[in-house]
Amino acid sequence: MDIHGETNKGLTRKRNEDRFIVRALENNMYLLAVADGMGGEAAGDIAAQILVDVLSRMPSNPNVAAMALSNAFKEANTEVINKANNDTATLGMGTTATAIILNKGEVTYSHVGDSRLYHYHNGHIIKITEDHTLVQRLVDGGVVDITESRKHPLRHILEQCIGCDDFSIDTGVFYVQPDDVLLLCSDGLTNELDDRIIETILGENEDASSMASNLIAQALLYGGRDNVTAIVAIA
Repeated sequence: MDIHGETNKGLTRKRNEDRFIVRALENNMYLLAVADGMGGEAAGDIAAQILVDVLSRMPSNPNVAAMALSNAFKEANTEVINKANNDTATLGMGTTATAIILNKGEVTYSHVGDSRLYHYHNGHIIKITEDHTLVQRLVDGGVVDITESRKHPLRHILEQCIGCDDFSIDTGVFYVQPDDVLLLCSDGLTNELDDRIIETILGENEDASSMASNLIAQALLYGGRDNVTAIVAIA
């Protein structure tokens, strides 16, 4: 299994509020996750780190890993809310969370927010997750198109997140074949690069490290206006 994660604070942000985890579990299983924190000074990164810390404590037993993933999201949500309620400096903080359990050819995912999970297969990418944003709802309703949505002034408004009033986890299972590629990324990547560019980079590079590094380099080239994180796994 070839897996590589990388993050960059971008060209305009003072610090990086993204977090990620790549964790080996039992029986050659892997846990991968990206969290994109938000909520003002010294808060978003705290929320994202809480999610990563909870995932780092998650049971590694393959018999319970899939259920434990959703439970970890719920635990992180409770911790973020409790922290914000007890520390005014972190009031309003939250984080996106997109995570997978990779068990050979089976991928189990949990998702809240607008970080994304992609599956690259036979030269094409499929977006597995749905963005929990106001702009995505406008796209679904035909009010704006995909191209407009990437630069829409309201694109950062989340309708669900870990730490938000509304919290609902999207879950699912799908399967990958040898040499398929999985990409987990924050919106600092997808707000700069459209799916066509992402697809090209995944198709032109041979290893996970090159794919992740080139994705981030292109996001910086196209503006780098946000923190950007990418985890690439080649089945």
